[in-house]
Amino acid sequence: MVSNMTGFLIIMAFALLEAVIIIICRRRSARSRSSASVDQFIYAGYRVPATVLTPGVFNCWLWTTTIIGAAEAGTSYGISGLWSYALGAGIAFLLMTITLLFLRKYYPVSVFLPDMIRNRFSRKTASFFAALSVLITVYIVIEMAAGIGFAFSSLFGISYKQIAFLSVIVSACFIIIAGIHANLLNDVVQFFVILVSLIILVLCITQKFSFADLYQGMLLVKNDPHNINYNPDILTIALPAGGRYFVSALIAGFSQTVLDPVYYLKSRIARDQKTFIRSFILGGVVMFIPCAVISTILFGYTALYLNLDISHANSSMVLSGEMLTRYFSPFLQSVMGVFMMAVGTTTIISSLMGCMALASTEIYDEVVPMNPDAEPSAYAVRDQKAITFARVFTSLISLICAMTAISLENVSLLQIDTFCGILFAAAASTVFMSMLSNKELHHLPILAIIAGSALGLIVWIKTSTSDTAWTLATLASFLFPMLMLGTAGLFARKKY
Repeated sequence: MVSNMTGFLIIMAFALLEAVIIIICRRRSARSRSSASVDQFIYAGYRVPATVLTPGVFNCWLWTTTIIGAAEAGTSYGISGLWSYALGAGIAFLLMTITLLFLRKYYPVSVFLPDMIRNRFSRKTASFFAALSVLITVYIVIEMAAGIGFAFSSLFGISYKQIAFLSVIVSACFIIIAGIHANLLNDVVQFFVILVSLIILVLCITQKFSFADLYQGMLLVKNDPHNINYNPDILTIALPAGGRYFVSALIAGFSQTVLDPVYYLKSRIARDQKTFIRSFILGGVVMFIPCAVISTILFGYTALYLNLDISHANSSMVLSGEMLTRYFSPFLQSVMGVFMMAVGTTTIISSLMGCMALASTEIYDEVVPMNPDAEPSAYAVRDQKAITFARVFTSLISLICAMTAISLENVSLLQIDTFCGILFAAAASTVFMSMLSNKELHHLPILAIIAGSALGLIVWIKTSTSDTAWTLATLASFLFPMLMLGTAGLFARKKY
């Protein structure tokens, strides 16, 4: 194992890079004499080209769960886990993009989901969705921090709690100080860091363990009952369990993205609608799916070939580091550390940027309503106050995320994903239903979300020993609100 000093040096290098980016952006802002307005600090003047936006979309959707969680799916479901995870998450992102197009068409003035919900349902329902938008940010940041913590703990022997906490705090300081311009520049730089790191990992790992070796390892898993990871269905392509996992990944992925404020922000800052569509499809679908497939092969199937024990709660640590520390040089371990840090921190930064954007407009407007009769000079003052409010709000959210992340050392990332996927499926279902129904339902969506989430968790608990638990729970959480709102719509006379 590489010394823990190497891990801390990687953290320091990333912190230094972010400091340099802050300096560059501040000097550029000073030269252009751009004011610290919400339009500039949050929305980058609404002129972001596809060459800048695409790397940001890719980085935002490439989670530590994509790397470790895809490997866990591969070790659990074999060949079926390979395609079910990658396609499920990729198609989910495509559906989210289509949903954003629909919402922007019918609510062109609105930026974030809560404001759209306010126009469609009610103010109280909009406030509920604003809370959900913040909650999805908290969930994503915590999961990314946990993924970085698992990786660095396994690779460098650093305390999981230290690295999980630092990854959130350093990222939060960066985005709170710098805003959207630094976020975009960081995305471009880190995109190449991720790409180069992944290429090095692929070349080195496949040179040592060929695809023929991996296949032989999976044959042993299939045929040897004494194998620690014995699974007779490991090579079945169309395994029913894989199909169920695909459905679960599809619903969970759609739920996670359609509620996340960062994608509404990214769609709004695009130079035009073509840029938005091109960047989202290229970054979130075309580039994402191969990375998920590569992660399953590199870390999941290689772990099976090496007969590593992935049955316990700390399988995330095994898949992200144990193989590298046992069989590869300190150099490749360091590359893996850089890779996981880049993947995790870019998502944390973007998620917090989305939360800060939501706070500066949607939440601040609720706390301090705008005076329609205010003088033009008052708008500049309001912008400064809105940005300050957003910074304070994001700081508090970041601290909550950091403190929560350090308590998840013995929890699998796939388990976190499963639990939150069930919770958020009900809310995503309500968003989907808002496009299908034209009836006035006012506050009923809140009750439908609560009932759907509760039903999903009950189904998950009752079927916890079954392979169908996650699929049934996710479907119950997603379909029940649709059924409830659809039935209510039959009796509602007033149309939207």
